[in-house]
Amino acid sequence: MKVVRAVLRLFFIAVLIGCVGIEAYIHGAFDFLEELDTVSSVSELTQYVNEELKKGAGQFDIYTDSLSEEQIKSVNRNMDGFFGSVDTYTILGKKSNGKMKVRMKLKVSDNLYVWKQLEGTQKGAMPEKAQLLYEKVEQILANEIQPGMSDFEKEKAIHDYIVTNCAFAEGYSSMERSENEDVYKAYGALVNGSAVCNGYAEAMYLLMYACGVECRMVIGTADGSDHAWNMVNMEDGWYQVDVTWDDPTPDRKGYVQYDYFNLTDNAMGVSHQWSKEGYPVCEKQTYNYFSYYDRICNSYEEFQNKINGMISQKKKRITMLVENYDAGKYDMSFVVDQHLNIKKASYSTSESAMGTVVTLTVTY
Repeated sequence: MKVVRAVLRLFFIAVLIGCVGIEAYIHGAFDFLEELDTVSSVSELTQYVNEELKKGAGQFDIYTDSLSEEQIKSVNRNMDGFFGSVDTYTILGKKSNGKMKVRMKLKVSDNLYVWKQLEGTQKGAMPEKAQLLYEKVEQILANEIQPGMSDFEKEKAIHDYIVTNCAFAEGYSSMERSENEDVYKAYGALVNGSAVCNGYAEAMYLLMYACGVECRMVIGTADGSDHAWNMVNMEDGWYQVDVTWDDPTPDRKGYVQYDYFNLTDNAMGVSHQWSKEGYPVCEKQTYNYFSYYDRICNSYEEFQNKINGMISQKKKRITMLVENYDAGKYDMSFVVDQHLNIKKASYSTSESAMGTVVTLTVTY
């Protein structure tokens, strides 16, 4: 995340009233008479910043009774940044007991304007990028979301749209900002068609909200690197979903993976790490992609039967999740031997948190 720039204002009033004057400004009580909220932890500060951002605030003053400057500097790294971020902070006063009065100036994101427009509370014209993003969201909803869709169907439609229309932006650190900030935002993923994980996660969050499905962003690490992904709320509970990791790199047009579509905490935890505090528990499997479509196989016989059934429906791309996969036992020659209408067939395997994913591509 973009590290905030600290600005410590020490006015040299000692010229007029001597050193006691500076001491009074830094440690005295006169600067702490204003009635303001107080935060005591990074999580409280993060929540407060997010609430102010969602209000569209440009800045706010607050007291902290136990946070260090280093902790204040880290606030952006503890936020998902969906509604914006802290641009700068200023220490307005400081007591000897550690209590500080802090002013935080905020940078609101384009997502906030779109969010408010969707809920009907946006007042006045939106910034140009926000307007373009809103128009894109409306276009996607009109084309991808149909009346009567279930929450699962909406989620899959949005997931598939992002994967097939956004390419991962190579050469950028996943969370550290660069001059091209669009790659970290929903705008980059949806309007420009290029983003890193934070852009994918913001796009998923925004589109799910737009079609009425509860969704959250998750900030953590994956394989040891900074990463962002999502949680979605289905009928029976919350699920983990990583749209970035379901988009193959290098980009393959029209190719969608479901290895990280609606996982439990345990399954996602094999490769992803996040602070459990503040996030819902994900423990259901009903709406996992492979569970929902009955594509989990525990034996070679079951694997053959399910593949044959999908070939009889002339499916061109078949994906199965195999538990305890053994390449020596899972002979794929039956695909061509038993189906004379198949002109060509190829398959690939990949490892996921739940097992081995076998993808069969068939030409009839």
